[in-house]
Amino acid sequence: MQEEKIIDIGNTPSTMDYMAKKQTSVKAIIFYVLLMYVANVFLQFILMIVSPIITGEPLFESTDLGELILNDTNNIFIISWTQILIYTAMTIALIWVVKKYLINDLIRFKNKIWKGLLKVLIGFVLFYLVAILCDEFIKLIGIESSSANQEALEIIIKGPYSILVLITIVLMGPICEEIIFRKSAFNLFKPTTNKWVKIAVTGAIFGSIHVLSAILSYITAGESIKIILEECILGIPYILQGMVLGYIYQSSDENIVPVTIVHILNNTLAAIAIFVL
Repeated sequence: MQEEKIIDIGNTPSTMDYMAKKQTSVKAIIFYVLLMYVANVFLQFILMIVSPIITGEPLFESTDLGELILNDTNNIFIISWTQILIYTAMTIALIWVVKKYLINDLIRFKNKIWKGLLKVLIGFVLFYLVAILCDEFIKLIGIESSSANQEALEIIIKGPYSILVLITIVLMGPICEEIIFRKSAFNLFKPTTNKWVKIAVTGAIFGSIHVLSAILSYITAGESIKIILEECILGIPYILQGMVLGYIYQSSDENIVPVTIVHILNNTLAAIAIFVL
């Protein structure tokens, strides 16, 4: 009588590979959360203490209404150096965590470089078409202001630490975000998950992160519903752009290189536009 072979699905190579990727991705996301939301708070507190010493100006100034607000010079110093230091630490940490997968993606991109560059070109055009449509939509519904995230970036890019800030925004920001919102986030899904579900969910998370802190600060400050809703609407372009980046990543056989290049190109042009306009 022939003996039946029992296959342990839990230990097949594909399952083991999925679990290894998932564990690495969870580790990367933990690093991201700790640096972005925990270390960030402590660093801002430290910078608030040292900023008056470095800038030579008082930390707070009084408004015409007698309210105390953070001095502009100190505010730019704190925001700029928080961005620079957090993203430097995050870039090093995330690259170290996922280095095995990054090296593999770089080799795959190099081996099919023309196909990869075509993906970059198509992805970049698609990204900007969505960006243009989103801008027109925002204008159509009568919102003239930019998101709080965009306004903060414009302030620090034109500040005294612009070169270091530009390196952060143009290079380190896209690398970190692609490692987290594409490479790591996609790895959390089961291999059988529909690709459009992965693209939609990761895009929604990517977009929400860019406006969440501003929305929470508006709520705690007791701002009007109108301002809060406007910030929510301004998050829609980020969500759609996140979905486009997810599509580029998915259509590139989940290779992080093409989508990172597209992201870097976008942030470079956006930074140039801030200086020119």
